[in-house]
Amino acid sequence: MVLLPMLLPIHCPVSTAGLAIAAAQCLNILSFANEKTTPTGYSKFADQKVSKIPSQTGMLIIYVPAMLTAGAMLATAPQVNGREALVAGLTLVHFAKRVFEVLFVHKYSGNMGPMCYIIGPFYALLTLLITVQTQHVPPSLYAAAASQAALPIALGLFALGELGNL
Repeated sequence: MVLLPMLLPIHCPVSTAGLAIAAAQCLNILSFANEKTTPTGYSKFADQKVSKIPSQTGMLIIYVPAMLTAGAMLATAPQVNGREALVAGLTLVHFAKRVFEVLFVHKYSGNMGPMCYIIGPFYALLTLLITVQTQHVPPSLYAAAASQAALPIALGLFALGELGNL
């Protein structure tokens, strides 16, 4: 655990596997560069010559695997540090909201390419990594007064973000 001035304690992975997972997660930050130069054809902006999947179906392919993964992780969450079920539940809420939006909120008229077959498993894997890594955070970190004080703020920000995105 590293203590930085003016910040809450940050749990840093120390095992080789933990560092490799953290590095893989950090690569997501670089994905914006590819998206800026070659946009993924998600909706009406998709290149119709290569798009073959109805966009609503494609979006379900993207979000349902992560929702199912989060549900499975919630159903099997161990009680190690007290946050495993919370993180899995919040992840489930996020992806269930996305699936709800796909089915009942958005109108789809375009098609999308086969990239959804890569993004869906990627989101599911990311969900799995987040929920599994949560199980390795020392219980003392969440028991700290700063963590206890930050939890209601974090939950409020999560709710605000989800409602704002909805």
